Amino acid sequence: MKWQLVPWNVAALTDPPRAERHDIQVFDKEQAQRFIASCVEHRLGALFTVSLALGLRLGEVLGLQWKDVDLDRQFLSILRALQRLDGGVQLVEPKSERSRRQLPLSGVVMQALVRHRATQNRERLVAGSRWASTDFVFTSTIGTPLDAANVRKDFHRILEKAELPRMRVHDLRHSFATLLLALGEHPKVVQEMLGHSQVSLTLDTYSHLIPSLGLKERAVERLDSVLSDCGQNCGQTEQKEEKMVSRPGIEPGTSRLRVVNGSPNSPMY
Repeated sequence: MKWQLVPWNVAALTDPPRAERHDIQVFDKEQAQRFIASCVEHRLGALFTVSLALGLRLGEVLGLQWKDVDLDRQFLSILRALQRLDGGVQLVEPKSERSRRQLPLSGVVMQALVRHRATQNRERLVAGSRWASTDFVFTSTIGTPLDAANVRKDFHRILEKAELPRMRVHDLRHSFATLLLALGEHPKVVQEMLGHSQVSLTLDTYSHLIPSLGLKERAVERLDSVLSDCGQNCGQTEQKEEKMVSRPGIEPGTSRLRVVNGSPNSPMY
């Protein structure tokens, strides 16, 4: 094409392969609580707790370094992701500019990270000179970056132990989003925490789950409570007006009083 040796771009005539789409599996509130409880005793429990409680991608949580985590001010920053490239692992730029974000740490996440840091310090002492100083938050027992395939195996073991349905690690991110939406959080807030480029992406991803979240029903109930309160207040106003009309000396339908010196028959304008 550049040298004008062919009249058209033959690549444009091909059908590109379709991206594989996975069915989204998510935790409900009770399942999420069971999962977090099962993570407490697992060596990588903090990894999965952070993934669920902050909606991180697997590459983002594996790429976390302690310099990105501020336990004193209770927030962490997503600045990079860990990916396997050319037979090794490499830190890469986030998926998009919006993926660079700062997230507050909840109490559950704080507790998990504090426990994990203590465990990692003990492992560092045991490893001695074999310890790899990578500064990664989540590592092997000798400080090297984690392999995503091994992380998935540990994740499925936790699910099986907790008697929870099988799902992908990425579904923790989906569970984070749907739990927030079910709690009534604004989609814009969910979008920013997920690092989506647009709120429309967030809505398109989870719109098919909205019926199961009961969001429409809750919206109707909220509006009904407002209208019901209005109806009750209006009813009280009407009752007050009826009482005023029934009082002696007040002429119905007008603002004129017919009470002078206590006599209802004496007109007063």
